[in-house]
Amino acid sequence: MNEDRVVELRVHGVAGTPPDELLDRVLVVRVAGDSRAGFYRPALADEGTDDAPGQPHGSGPLLEGYCWGGLTSGAAARAFWLLLLPFTIANVAPRLRPPSPPRTDGFLWWLSRLFALGLTALMIQTAAGVGVDQIGWRCGTLPAGTCPGLPNAVDQLLHMATPGQRLLLGAVVPIVVLLVLVLLGRGTAMRYEQADPDPAARYADHNPGDGPDLALSHPDLWRGQHLVRRLRRLHILIAVGICVVTVALPAYEHDRGAATQLLPLGGGLLSWLGWALLVLCAAAAVGVATLLAFPSVTSRRPSVGTAATLAERAYQAALALCLLAIGYVCWRHARAGHRPAHCPVLAGRLCCFSACTW
Repeated sequence: MNEDRVVELRVHGVAGTPPDELLDRVLVVRVAGDSRAGFYRPALADEGTDDAPGQPHGSGPLLEGYCWGGLTSGAAARAFWLLLLPFTIANVAPRLRPPSPPRTDGFLWWLSRLFALGLTALMIQTAAGVGVDQIGWRCGTLPAGTCPGLPNAVDQLLHMATPGQRLLLGAVVPIVVLLVLVLLGRGTAMRYEQADPDPAARYADHNPGDGPDLALSHPDLWRGQHLVRRLRRLHILIAVGICVVTVALPAYEHDRGAATQLLPLGGGLLSWLGWALLVLCAAAAVGVATLLAFPSVTSRRPSVGTAATLAERAYQAALALCLLAIGYVCWRHARAGHRPAHCPVLAGRLCCFSACTW
């Protein structure tokens, strides 16, 4: 076909008309795009034009259709992508800010990334409140069968478990939420963040993405895999730290005895271990907030420097916190005599954490 000729482009509406019906041709072929959104043309050469009645064959414009129905339809599981919407807004917000002095750009980006960490913390904290407090403790202390909507197998398992085991069972809920977020984020990065139009091109000297003048044609704009991976691991560490605090707080409150003590003065080994675990979680949170201020962590370049290496190893720190929390909570059969009606001080502490997060 002569590509210099006029092309008649047909675009369907929201109903998602199939390409053969859109072009009114039995055989069509996709010439660009993918199954979600693509351009189609008639497969047969003698059907490639839209000839007006009475006009010679092949004198009309070239016939082409654009089908984008895959962008708005699909499996019901695609609704899970709404979980990433708050993070999308957090990523777009610094790029839509009014003009500001260049010296404040780094600080504004740091605040935006702290806000995104707060979104992760809030989601995991909410799931932890439901799983640990409502399911793990309240349903575990009530008579069997009195928690509506809870599967019988889970209800029986909660009543057979010790208090510490019920804490860990309730922590499955925030862990599942975290896994869903990680899988969705990883799928997005694998699909959209690894496009590299020019692998031989050198990285820019500045940190692309932090400036409002970065054009879509800039090759570094499509090199987000290193940055996304480091930020994802830092978010995982924050989420795991919240789960550990939620699980360890009730056991620590029991071990240290007096509720007015800040440190486990006079307490046993368990109280000091619990205090040390909570301090490690606080140190991890401060460390993550500090690492976000380093350009090497928020750069699109591969890992260079100590700060970027620490960000890459954040998932190892998260795994260590998980193992320490499991060991601490399960020590001595999880304090079998400790069976309060609700998770000790958990609700108040989580409310304070929500206020600090926002």
